[in-house]
Amino acid sequence: MSLSATEKECLEMMISTGSLLRVEDLHILFEDALSRWEQFQGNRPSTWVPVLGGIKIAGEFEIPEEAALILDACPPERRQQVAIAYLAWNRHASTREYANPYEPLILFFHHGGTWSRPENGILDIYDELGGKCGILTRTTT
Repeated sequence: MSLSATEKECLEMMISTGSLLRVEDLHILFEDALSRWEQFQGNRPSTWVPVLGGIKIAGEFEIPEEAALILDACPPERRQQVAIAYLAWNRHASTREYANPYEPLILFFHHGGTWSRPENGILDIYDELGGKCGILTRTTT
């Protein structure tokens, strides 16, 4: 199955850089991803694994050849697994009816965002200039 025009456009964002956003604006994109995930799941994820591209959608997902060719040029810091999760979400019958939570993360990368390893439920995101903002996903009791 070939890529739709929208899928191709999103994947190409993974290998290009648009206008750079401030960390506050990158935070909004990440919050949008979390909100979409919450709408689908019914609650905010307790860990970053599903949001950061570790989603396991039932069955094996075969990456279309056209997508693989685009993603071969993807810089490692942009986390290719997010783009793969984006495609899997778009194509799987159980998820494609819902807003794709990986789409804002692709925009996040495209506009100069990156993140570090989450610790204690906090994920630090950074802009191109080194600005830093933390996002809390779970609270300690």
